[in-house]
Amino acid sequence: MMPEQWGSSVNRNILYDPEETTPVHADALSSLSGQDEESVKRNLIFRMPEVGDFKPLDLPGFDNFPTEFGVRYQPLKKIAPGPILPRIRNVEMYTERKHKTVVRLPMLGLTVKDIETDGEMSVYGTAEHTGALVISVGENSVSESTGLKEGDVIVEWGGLKIREADMLNDCSDISSCRPIRVLRNQKEILL
Repeated sequence: MMPEQWGSSVNRNILYDPEETTPVHADALSSLSGQDEESVKRNLIFRMPEVGDFKPLDLPGFDNFPTEFGVRYQPLKKIAPGPILPRIRNVEMYTERKHKTVVRLPMLGLTVKDIETDGEMSVYGTAEHTGALVISVGENSVSESTGLKEGDVIVEWGGLKIREADMLNDCSDISSCRPIRVLRNQKEILL
């Protein structure tokens, strides 16, 4: 049951869904609220979610509203730890005829995919079907500045062991993605 609403209507909401690259009607939300006729679900790319800035970068004309996370009462701010913000992965997943799943990280200018076959596992020197194979690195992109190259297999990203390409997160600050460990020519290197 929906709680009592705060205003005169509940509508034009966006339900975050990383799988939806284009807006689709939020049927489940609409049926739950009995309203939300124009609400959609879609993926969003936020400005800097790691510091609480959830302004969408890909919604032209969006009128952002102020948000504040954690303790707001000034005397308590001195002793209260800051809130732990969720890690939002800004990735675009799609399927190519040639590959099962391809993941784009637009803020980094990076496109990767899973290691899918025994042949790829052998060629790139992975122990199993693990890691994210770099398909392309955008010219003059943040990824290029890290030294990532086409054909690298990312096996560690920001301290996280990478099993599949969709484990990578898009980051506006590349330092939050480090350390980056890759297999290049079947040898592990740290970027």
